[in-house]
Amino acid sequence: MATDWGAKMMFRGLLLFLMSVLWVVSARADSIWEYEPYRVKLWLSVDPTLRVSPETSDELLHALSEQIDVAFGATCETEITLSPANLGAKIFADIETLSLGELQSGDLVLVIAKSEAGSIRSAQAAFEKLSKIAMLGGPLKLMQGELAAHSTEESLHGLAEKLEHFEGTFAELASSFRDGKLNAALVNRAQAEKLKEWVRQISVRFPWQVESIVRNHDKVMFANLKCDGEGFVFQIRELDCSMKWMGSVWTRNCSDWNILPRVMLYGFFDAFTPVCRIEQADAKVASLKVKAAGLCSHDDHPALIQPGDVVMPMVKRSDRTGADATLQSVPWTYIAVTDGDRVNRRGSIFSGVRGALQGRQNKRIQRLALVVKTPHASTELQLVSANRTLNGPENVVGTPVPGIAVYQRTPSQDNLEMLERSDWRGIVKLPNTPLPEIEFELPVKTSTPEGVAEVSGSPLNGSDTNSAVAADTVPAESGAKIEDVAKKEIVKAKIQLRVPLYLYYVKNGDIILARLPIVHGMVARETAELPDDSRRLEAEALLKGLQNEIIDTVARRKIIEIKLDKRIKEDKVDEAKKLIEDLRKIPTYDSINERLGEIQQQILKPDKGPITAGTKNRIDVMIDTTRQLMQKYLQIDLVREYEAKMSAK
Repeated sequence: MATDWGAKMMFRGLLLFLMSVLWVVSARADSIWEYEPYRVKLWLSVDPTLRVSPETSDELLHALSEQIDVAFGATCETEITLSPANLGAKIFADIETLSLGELQSGDLVLVIAKSEAGSIRSAQAAFEKLSKIAMLGGPLKLMQGELAAHSTEESLHGLAEKLEHFEGTFAELASSFRDGKLNAALVNRAQAEKLKEWVRQISVRFPWQVESIVRNHDKVMFANLKCDGEGFVFQIRELDCSMKWMGSVWTRNCSDWNILPRVMLYGFFDAFTPVCRIEQADAKVASLKVKAAGLCSHDDHPALIQPGDVVMPMVKRSDRTGADATLQSVPWTYIAVTDGDRVNRRGSIFSGVRGALQGRQNKRIQRLALVVKTPHASTELQLVSANRTLNGPENVVGTPVPGIAVYQRTPSQDNLEMLERSDWRGIVKLPNTPLPEIEFELPVKTSTPEGVAEVSGSPLNGSDTNSAVAADTVPAESGAKIEDVAKKEIVKAKIQLRVPLYLYYVKNGDIILARLPIVHGMVARETAELPDDSRRLEAEALLKGLQNEIIDTVARRKIIEIKLDKRIKEDKVDEAKKLIEDLRKIPTYDSINERLGEIQQQILKPDKGPITAGTKNRIDVMIDTTRQLMQKYLQIDLVREYEAKMSAK
């Protein structure tokens, strides 16, 4: 028994020790965010028509690297090379339409016949157990060159000897797997998808592949150097690896080779977007921690996020192994940075989604944000209708919505100005606007009565704020009540944003369909999917027509009522009877109520497709309003009332 008890205590002690180690490691990982430099990989593709020698290319890359080191200092660990042979042509030709999925489609994947895959669970195990791995001719040559360049990688030792040239086309390779003649091969991702009926895929993380580069870096820069007449054109585009976000293409022109590294540095400045982590957020305010801010040497450092900047948030969720599971952008949401120090910033949240950044937090959910930049001269808003099926995955079909009114408002202000209605394409051209000035609340300060001690709270930006006052801080002789101790002083300030962020309201009929924060120039076209509002508009048209008829009926009844009172008073019986007959011809409460029921059935017909709960609620409100109007003015039976008056005569 004593032995069992001792073993249990030893196990508990070991478990507590491991938990403390994990806590320290996680705490350190959190604390170094502001002292962790950006790991940046820059791939440069050079126009073949420039006929640049390898020595000249090396000099250019070295000069650019020195320029970046001087400008960014310790905040960036930058590696600059020429683009890989398998990606260089793609980057050079399609840098504007380049996507991460397209880049990763060329990554190699190990495919193993399902009959042989039972005992192999990883790429390393496959490389050890398999004697031959087939490859097509072109990819094999590139693979051999990369293996030679990475000869120091222990995990790749002996792999070159196992690679076997497959004599034939990909179609023949697929047939070999289908017929059981081939056990393993290295193919790209697109080809692997075509073989999934006969093979099992195993991911390989060769250090030169895009997936590995993205996993091991914070940012990847794709750059082109082209010839333009007598000068040069430098294009650069950023991929933020943590958020899988492809930025816009930035272009710089240069006429002198000698100053080209400096011009390329300016392009690097344009494309580079600082990152921050969202520490806390409520409905209006977010606290931010800026990456690498502790390494910045001055207040104007390009890696800093400045007051007036606008950042775009994203949410990253990880699985139990720490690998990225999902990445979700927060739609129509921006944070305008207002105040704080270099490391800790505060910002006002502007969003078209209620509670966009609120919710549960844990170590597997990370909320990050990128600084927004504006490479485009103008922005247009396209409004489309999103039709969704209720069962299964969403089937979104965007149909242009013409004739929708769009209003503009400055953030934190009450001005609201109608711009125009969407054209036949559903497009509204947003006007070029000045940089807005927004109002925000400074961190709450508290003042206490004389003789009452102040208690420090935990504010978002690290400044002193009293969130509560403990009972033992109030001297007994002061007589002050606890609820009267802390008197909040709300202080407001203004700041001009560095990019044109405005709010746009999309209104259809009497309903506001969307509230859209938009940064002018961030993209050339913003597309907003609006809920299908055709059923509500149909109901509004029919019910407004019925309401107008009710008002007309009430007016006609009132006119006849006045005339009848006059005829009865003058004892003009014949004329009064004729007016009563006219009154019988006017629609009654029962007839209009019957028509209201028919309209309701027409609107909610099942053959018109499903109807959302929000739309149904709006229709129900309009129907109830119409019924209340009828009950207030049409329930009195005037015919019977005046017939009784005539009988009394």
